[in-house]
Amino acid sequence: MVDDEQLAGLASQGDQEALAALAVRHRRWIYTVAYRIALREPDALDITQNVLLKLVSAIRSYQVPGNFRAWLTVLTTNAAIDYMRQAVRRESPVERDQLEALANSWHDPPLNPREVLEAKTQRQRVENALRELTPQQRAILTLRLEEDLSTKEIAGRMDLSLEQIRVQLFRAVAKLKTILGDVEKQQFPA
Repeated sequence: MVDDEQLAGLASQGDQEALAALAVRHRRWIYTVAYRIALREPDALDITQNVLLKLVSAIRSYQVPGNFRAWLTVLTTNAAIDYMRQAVRRESPVERDQLEALANSWHDPPLNPREVLEAKTQRQRVENALRELTPQQRAILTLRLEEDLSTKEIAGRMDLSLEQIRVQLFRAVAKLKTILGDVEKQQFPA
């Protein structure tokens, strides 16, 4: 199996098959990063499509050797931030996919309903808290936590100062702690 670096090197020189292989190999990762920033499936799908289209021209700027997945994560992060900065998107009350998932869940009862409910509730709390952050803060958190990039690496890849990254990261974590702490206090009052 050809590794990402070899494929990226070939793709940056115009090899369409290598580019297609990279796109297929990493499309789920692109979607995952996009979703963590957009927090809505339709937006994440749009961002994923935009990134895959952008990859065609951006791959020429990829420097071999490098870390292709980190480079792709930054490309996706920037695309997601740009997308979220566009006109405010309306939330549809109920997505078709959500209705289908709900209908399917009625047919297959979970093995342990309490654990499933607790996990779903916790995930929803975290997603709601993440919605309170700016897209840039979500992007910085994603790069820090998912890609394990240092603040210096994030600053370089996002074309922001190291101080801006540190401040945004600090503010994001503080805001999450406050929001999640408030939710915890509401559930378990002293």
